[in-house]
Amino acid sequence: MPAGRGPLAGRPRLGTAARTLKNPAKRFGAGVVAALAVLGTLVSACGGRAPGKETATVVILAERDVEGLDPHLAGHIRQTQSVLANMYEGLVTLGTQMEITPGLATSWTNPDELTWEFRLREDVVFHSGGKLTAGDVVYSLERARSHPKSTHREVLPNVVIEEATESSVRIRTPKPDAFLLSQLRSIAILSRDFVEKEGEAALESRSAGTGPFFLGTRTPGSSVELLRFEKYWRGPASIPRGLVLAKGFEDPHLATVVPEGAKVVFFARPGTDLFEKGQKIARPSVVPSLSVVYLGFDLRPRAAGGKENPFLDIRVRRAVSRALDWREIARDTTSGQGFRPTQMVSPLVFGFDPSIPAVDPDLREARALLSQTPWADGLEVELDVREIMSGYGAPISRSLQGLGWRVKVNTLPEDAFFDRIARGTAPLYVLRFSCRSGDAQELLDRWVHSRDAVRGFGSANNSYEKNPVPGLDAAIEEARRDLDPRSRKVKLQSAIRAVHEAVLAVPVYIEQQVAFIPPGLSWDARADSARLLYDAKLTDP
Repeated sequence: MPAGRGPLAGRPRLGTAARTLKNPAKRFGAGVVAALAVLGTLVSACGGRAPGKETATVVILAERDVEGLDPHLAGHIRQTQSVLANMYEGLVTLGTQMEITPGLATSWTNPDELTWEFRLREDVVFHSGGKLTAGDVVYSLERARSHPKSTHREVLPNVVIEEATESSVRIRTPKPDAFLLSQLRSIAILSRDFVEKEGEAALESRSAGTGPFFLGTRTPGSSVELLRFEKYWRGPASIPRGLVLAKGFEDPHLATVVPEGAKVVFFARPGTDLFEKGQKIARPSVVPSLSVVYLGFDLRPRAAGGKENPFLDIRVRRAVSRALDWREIARDTTSGQGFRPTQMVSPLVFGFDPSIPAVDPDLREARALLSQTPWADGLEVELDVREIMSGYGAPISRSLQGLGWRVKVNTLPEDAFFDRIARGTAPLYVLRFSCRSGDAQELLDRWVHSRDAVRGFGSANNSYEKNPVPGLDAAIEEARRDLDPRSRKVKLQSAIRAVHEAVLAVPVYIEQQVAFIPPGLSWDARADSARLLYDAKLTDP
């Protein structure tokens, strides 16, 4: 387990720590020190004060602005989805352990294997007025899947959505689909009456959801204000006001936009100077993320120097798996404050197989595997890394050099990186896959299954057109058809094990989700990186 988990008792505040350093700016950078000094002042200012109009404000430093505030048309980045999740809800939601729980639907049943019926909560009120009805749900689901600008158009293909009664909705699928619940989690329900009367452009300045907060003011490029919705069906939130700032620690104007005495929540990647210093002014809340960093192979048949693609040989892939030293990777990327993966999904994902063991690196065994292949004398390979994940290049390269390989690391911007993968000119690359749904079906459908655009499979598959494991496509589809959670979990685990045994990729690392929580505020990080203000509680006396 990583060091630094939980509260760090007895740590000095920033003012004390800064004075013990002869030259803190030289060690940490002048911008970081200045920003932390501002935050230290803000955190200290709220200690011992009774919550008032300003001190009851929670400020989230998000570093970038939202892409938009229409819940069906805005983008997928974390900052956007976190803000929207405070204002809008789906029929179902994810609990803290990434389990599916009731949302606006109190329950659901399957009258037959092709039908889902959702019973809606009574007396749920929209921010814009009016009560939630089955008509609002049907309208929202249809808008999400059919609007030409929707970011959810691939979520509900070929299903029939209809009102069953005034307080229930029926969804009919062309075949049994156990993954439907996870798909519905991401689709916000909004007021049909509001959109039809005010127009969809109004959603950028006013919210029409049912969530615990409604939209206050928005300053494009700068901030989004969230105000407590007193009529929220679960009861009013503890926090009266949230302010999401599109600013980072080194922004010179940070102090001018943070209300005096506000509770400032911020985020820092383990292994950075900011993470180290942040622990001295706030409590780090740490959980494994849902994202697994992995080393991917190009598994398409091709000629390379007169020989076939070496990564089509499972012995070569197994050699790579045994050569990678995750401890070096952890030390170089996050100072060892992360988690060791055993498979391509995080432990909190439904379908994770706990029986797959962690295997220590063994260079001798790796070389023995290679000795049985046409590449026993070594390889000359290129390793592609995105700029945002550049820290992984050097330690992975060192591990591969231990096999006698000559490795060239290409650190590339986003467009160039993905273009090389799409064209098949990136034999090895570092990426991450996140099961945001909390369900392994997402990985299996999008990343493992053979590409099938008509049925929506293989959309994130960068390595091959057809899955190289015989029968795995059928097993993935069978798991999705199984509506019994217990037997479905076994099928998902079996498919995940098949991916592991075939070494379709090498899981490298699970980074932490870390939220720094100031004194006087109780709040925990979530594996899905959602920043849900309803979960926060003021603890100042």
